[in-house]
Amino acid sequence: MDFDGVLHPAEYLRFNEIDGELVLGSDVRFCWAGVLWNLIKDHVCDLVIHSSWRTSFDLSEIRNMLPQELGSRVREATGDGARFNSIKEYVAAHQLRKYLILDDAPEEFPLDLQALVVCHPERGIDSPEVKERVFRFLST
Repeated sequence: MDFDGVLHPAEYLRFNEIDGELVLGSDVRFCWAGVLWNLIKDHVCDLVIHSSWRTSFDLSEIRNMLPQELGSRVREATGDGARFNSIKEYVAAHQLRKYLILDDAPEEFPLDLQALVVCHPERGIDSPEVKERVFRFLST
């Protein structure tokens, strides 16, 4: 799972100009975390982070940033490197057969990748299409 464009808008910090200075207007980090929780709470599934945040924060910090219920579902983060390559290596190393990739950057992935769920950067996991795709995946 990616964060920016999935669990919050890609531009999650909003600034206002006041007297010629930029002032933080709002911070909507993880505003759609509850949407993800409502989708997964009744299912056995783990979360693996491939967000670029994994290069700036260690796994315990990432878990603590998320709401407790989601943080407890974070299993690991993928390794360094490009998104798709790090995911592919993780899937192979853990012999995963069933997984979804939630991301807002389809250009980072092969065109025909069935596991990819593309999120709109300003609607993320909160869009009806994405919620339906995740729900169908978890229900099979």
